[in-house]
Amino acid sequence: MKVLDISHKDCDFKRPIYEEIRVDPLFRKISKHSIGFHVFKVENDHIESIARDQVGIFYNENVYIIYAAAIKGTFTDQNTISREIKTPATIERFIHIWIGSEASSAKSKLAALKIIEFDLHFNHTTTQYRETQGYETKRFLSYFRETGIQILTGTNQKSTPVLPRLYKIHGKTCPICIQLKSLSWIENFNSGNVMILQTQRIVFVWVGRSSSSLERVHALKIASKFRDGQSSMTEIVVVDDGYEQSMTAERKVEWNKYLHLSERLVHPLVVQPLIEHNPLKLYKCENLNGLFRAEHIKTDAIEQIDLSDKNSTFIIDGDANGLWIWIGRNVSKSDKAEGMRHIRGYMIKRNYPSHYPVIRIIDGHEPIEFIAMFPQWHDTDHSSSITRHVLEKFDALTLIQRPQVAAQMQLIDDGCGEIKVYRIDSEDITDIPKRYGQVFYSSNCYIIHYQTHAAAGHSVKNVIYLWIGNQAKPMDKTTGELFLAEMFDHFKTSVVQVRIYEGMESPHFLQLFKGKFIVLNGHDPGLSGRKLPSTFILKVIGNSTYTAKAIQMTNKSSHHPTDCYIIKSNTGNVYVWCTQSSTGDTREMAKGIAGMIGEPCLITEGCESEEFFESVGEKFLTQMKMATASNILEPTLCATWERSKVSLYLGSLIQGQIQLDEIFAFDQKDLTSDNLYLLDAGSIIYVWLGNLVDLEHKNAAWIMALHLISIHPIPRSLKIPICIIKQSFEPISFTGFFNQWDVKLLENYKPFDKLRFQITKLSDNHPIPSPRVSNNDNIYANEFDKHQKYPLEMLRGDPLNLPTYINPSKKEIHLTHDDFVSVFSMDYAQFCELPKWKQVELKKHFKLF
Repeated sequence: MKVLDISHKDCDFKRPIYEEIRVDPLFRKISKHSIGFHVFKVENDHIESIARDQVGIFYNENVYIIYAAAIKGTFTDQNTISREIKTPATIERFIHIWIGSEASSAKSKLAALKIIEFDLHFNHTTTQYRETQGYETKRFLSYFRETGIQILTGTNQKSTPVLPRLYKIHGKTCPICIQLKSLSWIENFNSGNVMILQTQRIVFVWVGRSSSSLERVHALKIASKFRDGQSSMTEIVVVDDGYEQSMTAERKVEWNKYLHLSERLVHPLVVQPLIEHNPLKLYKCENLNGLFRAEHIKTDAIEQIDLSDKNSTFIIDGDANGLWIWIGRNVSKSDKAEGMRHIRGYMIKRNYPSHYPVIRIIDGHEPIEFIAMFPQWHDTDHSSSITRHVLEKFDALTLIQRPQVAAQMQLIDDGCGEIKVYRIDSEDITDIPKRYGQVFYSSNCYIIHYQTHAAAGHSVKNVIYLWIGNQAKPMDKTTGELFLAEMFDHFKTSVVQVRIYEGMESPHFLQLFKGKFIVLNGHDPGLSGRKLPSTFILKVIGNSTYTAKAIQMTNKSSHHPTDCYIIKSNTGNVYVWCTQSSTGDTREMAKGIAGMIGEPCLITEGCESEEFFESVGEKFLTQMKMATASNILEPTLCATWERSKVSLYLGSLIQGQIQLDEIFAFDQKDLTSDNLYLLDAGSIIYVWLGNLVDLEHKNAAWIMALHLISIHPIPRSLKIPICIIKQSFEPISFTGFFNQWDVKLLENYKPFDKLRFQITKLSDNHPIPSPRVSNNDNIYANEFDKHQKYPLEMLRGDPLNLPTYINPSKKEIHLTHDDFVSVFSMDYAQFCELPKWKQVELKKHFKLF
């Protein structure tokens, strides 16, 4: 085993003497029984409290301490008002050190000592984070998601340079506005960002063509604040990447004072490689006479039981994804106090970059982002959890009134609506009569169209399921997916589509069959031969109408001591054979399924009669022995996660590459109409399509969901159900994961184009000069603006110096609009109307072919 010795000199602050630690008076003012949000600025020899109206503004030469406290299961942010908690409740406490890119080491060292004092004030029950500018954790960013973060140069407002100023806006889940040191094209401009140039008379908003809609909207909001803080004569001007020459002459004069267009150079967006989820490494630590040692004990799947030693400290190394030090509750107070110092020493010993996130955790106070790394985590506090078996029967009205239960149980309704089943063949789609609709075959695919009954409050009227058998042919699956998409588009509204694989059926899907869903081996024989086999064995799984199903046994089937079996013998008798450990509910579900086949006889393990053995024969016993010895397990659904473990992601396509940004502590306000989001509920992935999301993202919905499953730190089957839903037509099994769902929230949503028109109209009575087209009215302009842009001279130069994806015969589409008009004396749409021979002639003439 590899052992690392972490000496005290490896750390970035002096070891404190625990007995001499005195809590700062500012910290003592914070009640141990209150929730709230506080920010402190670290000076060279003391700390200062930050006024509420300045929270969210950081200076890059400073270090800050952020304290957030909330009742367990809830979240806090910059708007949280401090208040005492009178009722018994567990309070979660988080302390963050934020270190600016130009901050001195003296300030960071003092901050490291101060959080030891702060932690002592709360008797070592806080979780501590070390944040560095540009690499903030998702929890930290969630505090400021509503307004975003401003990072200014210097140490305070007096040290910030006077106008003009240049800002970069980036970040999707929490937009960050960073003041830049210099006004320079080559140093600062990238097509993936939005920039703000603030002058005495004009606030320019420069929009990179590859920037996100969220960044653009946030930039307009910041620009409005800048304008409101200046004179009444200040105006806002939106400038499109590549369309700078379209500004009026007066505005160009103002722009050219600071960023002359003759020097224009915008770097293309470079897609950063995704941070791989490398296998986690677990180290067990010990402190021997002041020498802290870390011994590597495990790699890969780490489980809660690995942290069972309450007298020890463990380090979980996730490289760039974070380094965690977990400290057992029986560890000494001095070692708890020095936890951050130890993990920093480990980090330095491993030569890790200083910006890697570092988190200290105390046993019993684990945050949800830590728990998410474990396949299972059993918390001693179950007070906030919803039991999966609160109700035995669910009617539609009850579920509508209790959407949180609907989400936890994954039930859209009680399954009492109309159901229609279609069998999918490569070249044919057959309607299955209702009397046969509960029996599926493993070598086939089926479409199930379910219409919810008319219950008040339902926004979803149609649910389209595609069920894919484990032995289904690829062509059948492809035909089923096409039919699924066709039906989804046909209904336009009030519809959701779900893709389900055999063995991974969702609760609502099973509820449609009232617990009598049967899967047989082989290929569906068609209506003429659609009869149950003369002899068979079905294994019954589940104990309710929304969990029960019967699967025909094979040599590879697994056996579980709680299962029940339905056997149809050679003599035609039907038996329900129950193991001794099976529950009464499972037996009742098995009897219900067997009743569809014939008059069942209930047999309990160990009480079999001679008639049973004579009727069933050796086949059943042999198959059971093989099943018991088998190591091949059938896929099963993982339990739907608690609300606190459910994750929401913003899905984006950047140059064809999928990017997923997790939205920590999400709520409904995080959903915007022009984006795609993925909600990971453990046993199902929901893809939410905003009304304004483009076709490219819609077409990538399935792929994004599969990508999310594949990169999750906990290995899961790619056969997990995937449900695609539309804005305004969300099932309650989705909305129940959000607090207080408001059906009217996005009715007045204003995308970037509308906000742009509204804001610039207030600044200027003239129409917007030649903005980049962002709707479907101009196909040519949309096509032209999709492509990366490069300087004219670069495109005219040596082809070997060009990116490999540039087609030498189509160089003109990589010009900016301004360069295109300058070269060809026409815009791209006019150029496309020319005959092909004329286009080629012009490109050759201007050395672009």
